[in-house]
Amino acid sequence: MKLIKTIGDFKPMQVSMQKISHSLKDLLKNTTMSANEKLVMVLWKLLHLQSILLNMLWNKLL
Repeated sequence: MKLIKTIGDFKPMQVSMQKISHSLKDLLKNTTMSANEKLVMVLWKLLHLQSILLNMLWNKLL
């Protein structure tokens, strides 16, 4: 029962990570943006991913 709950907890995070991954792929394929703009956007996406992971960890600790 605990395993099923744990797997269910990962589902929203998995969907968010997939969205971020697809967004990063699209971003890197974009040829109209400069390298600096792409770097800023990639760092922003990674920060968002970090906040998702930290939020999940925090919820597990409580």
